Amino acid sequence: MIDVAPIEQVVQPIPEKPTLKEAFTKLPQKILNVVQQLKKHGAPQVNNATLKQIAQGDIKELTVIEKPTVPTGELKEKSNRETGLGRQFQDHVSQLPVSELPPFINEAGGAAGLLSTNEDLPDDVIPQVKQSENAPNGYIFGAGVGDILSMPLLYPEGRSPRAILCVDIVPEVVLTGRIFTQLLSEASDFRTLNLQMRNDQALKLAYEQVVSSEVNEEVRNRLKTVSPEQAIKGLLSVIEREYLPTQGYKQSVPFDHTQRMSVLAVIRDKFDLLHNLAKDGNIGVGYADMTNRAVLDLVKTMPNFSSSRNLIYMSNVIDHLTSRGTDLTHLDDMLSLTTLEEGKSRGNWFIDTTLNSQDYKLRANNTVPVYNSSDVSLR
Repeated sequence: MIDVAPIEQVVQPIPEKPTLKEAFTKLPQKILNVVQQLKKHGAPQVNNATLKQIAQGDIKELTVIEKPTVPTGELKEKSNRETGLGRQFQDHVSQLPVSELPPFINEAGGAAGLLSTNEDLPDDVIPQVKQSENAPNGYIFGAGVGDILSMPLLYPEGRSPRAILCVDIVPEVVLTGRIFTQLLSEASDFRTLNLQMRNDQALKLAYEQVVSSEVNEEVRNRLKTVSPEQAIKGLLSVIEREYLPTQGYKQSVPFDHTQRMSVLAVIRDKFDLLHNLAKDGNIGVGYADMTNRAVLDLVKTMPNFSSSRNLIYMSNVIDHLTSRGTDLTHLDDMLSLTTLEEGKSRGNWFIDTTLNSQDYKLRANNTVPVYNSSDVSLR
């Protein structure tokens, strides 16, 4: 007689997949650490469904490719410093309706407002602001990716801006500004940054990453109107024509014997501060008009903006709005910036200039300047 095992011993029941909680307790700690870190930093490809697949065994292996990109998503604390503020602002600007985008401007070649300026920051303005009892301690918001990078000079020693929020209406400035910010975040020192800004391979890689990470399809298409070759040429032309003084931040303008700021010298001497801001995602470059109320509303809702003394860099935007005084219909457009004062417990600083009345010398005010025709009309 043949012994036959009971049917329940021969046919083993198919084991049920463990619950999510059970599966996670059995995962190797290394994988747990990776997925939790990715989830924490808001990586869009690691959502709850993906985590469940990993935990229950449907995904056996996880490969992480590190990219030199700034995490988006929820702000996190690092060494008691907020991070991701610039990238948060940049992404929120990109999520505005297409109707809020500036008119398309197809400018190329030199990228005015990128890492260079025709402005002077007078020696008396720096102590006026940084030594004031109301010295800035919050955000820098303003136009371009040029002299706005010099504005940390107006903060007291040892104090960093909370974030630098740049906007521009020219796609080339936005694109190359983001490329520069990415290179700045990765560089270990100014020498490395200087070399990377001349490295075609590094610039092309940064170009692809900047374009592909833009979430707004219309903005992405406008950025792509600037080819990699154009972006590289524009950035190189700025670097090659800018004088880098051995000491200080000023460079002479040969044709009229005046002085202007060397933005590259500021980047060199303030490298650690600017690098840390970029590395922590606290420099953002939005494709927008700085007078747009929807954009200004986003600025107002940045964490702790209303309780901070912020610095608003207006540059000579009023010259451009009025076409050097030939069209005064937009003379009052900059007054939209007064909305940044609403609901604030502390005042902001407004830094501006014009060609006609100020010869591109920056001035500092605690209120939004009111312009008249003589400020912008050419002599």
